[in-house]
Amino acid sequence: MKNASSIGEIDDTINKLEHRIQHETISLKEEKNLIREIKTLKQNRDRISSTLGPSDEVLEAYDQKNLIENRYENLQKEMNSLKREMIQLETNTKSIKKKYDDQCQVINDLFVQHITANNLQQQAYTNLKNAKREYHEKNTHFYGFKDDEKAANKFIASGDNHSLKHLCSDQVEKYMKLWNTNDEFRNHYVKFNMFSTVRRFKTVDGRCLGPYELPTVLPNIKRDNNRPSSINDSPIVSSESVTPEKVDLRVMNTPLDRPVKMQKHQEDNRQKSLKVIPPLGDVPNVIATVSIGESVTKLVENKKKKTEDDELTRKANEVSQQEEELKKEQAALKRKENIRLEQIAKAQLATERKKRQAEKAKARAEMKAQKNAELKEKKKAKKKSQKEKKLAGATDTELSVVETAKEPESIKVITSEKPAKALTKAPVTVRKQNNKLKYLPLPRRNKGKRKMQTWMLVALVTVLILVMILLGNYVSLSKFNLMPNLES
Repeated sequence: MKNASSIGEIDDTINKLEHRIQHETISLKEEKNLIREIKTLKQNRDRISSTLGPSDEVLEAYDQKNLIENRYENLQKEMNSLKREMIQLETNTKSIKKKYDDQCQVINDLFVQHITANNLQQQAYTNLKNAKREYHEKNTHFYGFKDDEKAANKFIASGDNHSLKHLCSDQVEKYMKLWNTNDEFRNHYVKFNMFSTVRRFKTVDGRCLGPYELPTVLPNIKRDNNRPSSINDSPIVSSESVTPEKVDLRVMNTPLDRPVKMQKHQEDNRQKSLKVIPPLGDVPNVIATVSIGESVTKLVENKKKKTEDDELTRKANEVSQQEEELKKEQAALKRKENIRLEQIAKAQLATERKKRQAEKAKARAEMKAQKNAELKEKKKAKKKSQKEKKLAGATDTELSVVETAKEPESIKVITSEKPAKALTKAPVTVRKQNNKLKYLPLPRRNKGKRKMQTWMLVALVTVLILVMILLGNYVSLSKFNLMPNLES
């Protein structure tokens, strides 16, 4: 504090000396001494302050040491608490990580299940597409035959026998070609049309009966309300012999897969005899047996297929109807679009027509303005010519009065030539007009102006008459005066 007070005293003395120099009247020598003292005091102050600086820093550092120690203890406590929290958080993170891994495993399992389900779905979709394709492939001949049936009914209704005969021959050729070339078609036809074939041709393979061949007998099918169908124990059998004990197995031994050509004409002398064959237990030699269960399942399958076919035909009809509706809607949209385009074209033509009309009106207005300007120029030229005529007439009259005393005959010649020159009109510049003439309305008449022009003309005529009279009198007097002179 002592050093601090000495520094303060030095500052006070420096201030006092500076105040004395500024405000008191002293000699130059004293002023120099005071300045020297001030410099020495300032040097001492700097030296003292430099010596006091390190001690102050030491005191401040000692004071800060305690603060730093207290701060260190507080930070140590906080660090310990944070360590405990960190350990607890690590345990929590481990448990959470374990749960996360479990959930990831569950997600992976679900993803695998999703992939398998998707694969199954794709497989089912491909199976469905294949089934639909097979169905359509199998029904191609069916729909073709349906169309042919419609065409045949149409020919029958119209009475066109020639076209009907041609259609039937084409059908026979087409069927025989399929029968002889397409094994799949032949197998399916034999499989699904066995009852129809036996009923129509009396044989299983669709061939005609021989001369001594007995036809195949269909089983009696009893209809029941509870069951779809039931078949008796009597099977489908075919025999070819005169006696019932001898049975030939040629019918079943003939392979169905090889091509068999149907005979179109049967022999006229063939014996048509039908032999009813007893049940399976009574006859030891039979050609073929059809079990009841297989027949029932076949009938059920046929019924299912028939329902499926009906459903598919219904869907096909619905699809065709929808396509027709879409076509109608598209046609309506096309009509609307055409109408809209026509309206746009008409609007464009109307705008072009209006534009042309506006251009024509503009051209008319320009021509009208041009003609008005030309008329104004003509009027101005006419006024100029009239003024020149007036001036020329006045000058002529004066000259004629002066020159009549000397040369009366020359006066007449001059007066006759001057009006001719005055009557010549000034050239008027006229612009080139278009080939097409366009008439303009006449300008409005100014009645007062016309009256003034008439009065001016009357006045001019009277003045000219008076001048002529005066000239005549003057000429006559001059002649009368000249005659005595000539006589003398």
